[in-house]
Amino acid sequence: MSSSIKRRQTAGIALEETAGTPVAPTHYFEFLECDLAEKMEIIGDTQARGSRYAEGPAPVEGKKSGEGKIEICVDPIIFPYFAALALGSVSSEVDGSNYKHTSVLSGGNDPLSATIWRGRVVDDRQFANAVVNTMEISFADDVVKATIDLLSKYPTTQTRTPTKTDLKIYTFKNASLKIDNDTFKVQEFSLKVENNVEAKYAPGSNDVDRFIAKESKVSGSFKLLFETTDQRTVFEGLTKQSMVLTLTGDDGDSITITIPRLRIENWTEDGGLGDATMEAIEFTAEESDESGEENVITIETVNSVAEYLAEA
Repeated sequence: MSSSIKRRQTAGIALEETAGTPVAPTHYFEFLECDLAEKMEIIGDTQARGSRYAEGPAPVEGKKSGEGKIEICVDPIIFPYFAALALGSVSSEVDGSNYKHTSVLSGGNDPLSATIWRGRVVDDRQFANAVVNTMEISFADDVVKATIDLLSKYPTTQTRTPTKTDLKIYTFKNASLKIDNDTFKVQEFSLKVENNVEAKYAPGSNDVDRFIAKESKVSGSFKLLFETTDQRTVFEGLTKQSMVLTLTGDDGDSITITIPRLRIENWTEDGGLGDATMEAIEFTAEESDESGEENVITIETVNSVAEYLAEA
């Protein structure tokens, strides 16, 4: 008798043209953690039946869905899938010898969806209509990671033959943070997109009918060596700033995250008595009021992939 380990598992992803209609993966990817799995509520048999036991022998299936988190190293090939899902849009165009893929936070309530396939050694399952509830990007002095909280329809069995995709890992040395016109050497950074997604069910089925994205919020934090009082002054004056985080590779690939308008939500001094003094800064993105635009966040990726979502 043998046992499998989670390290042997595989995963694949493709964006769906029609939400909830499964599609075969266009890329397979490696992950740091993955607990995307089946979820089902059980409606217990709690009727009075002449017994003092609380649960009778005839429970029924309640609401069904898929739910869980995936943590990946941010790379220029796989990350655009999750950026598109988190922001709700993606468009592609030629960029020199590469391609540029742009995702902007959508103002609509219907989130972009994907089919995520999991090869769990003992079974193969696909999660259709997978949507991003939250996505957080973070790094300190290690790799740049993304943690994605997902919801989906209840999975079905589907056998696939995965083909490994060679990935490029970004670390803190690939990162550059620019606030307004100044470049900062950040010690820690995090950015979170919250979509506040809710599953809706309809009569006739206990599987998810659709997902609705409610209020969206973009926020984050970073730490700097406390060498000037500039950011504290910005905080005290409620001054609005712009932010650009760029991750740059060696082959012309890159990921650029742009927030046109943000406010400093909180400023604190950080560090112990014997440590280098840091300033810990929390920020919240706001709608941009320039030229009547409502852009909150844009993620642009340059890579060798022609497109992520084909035109319907």
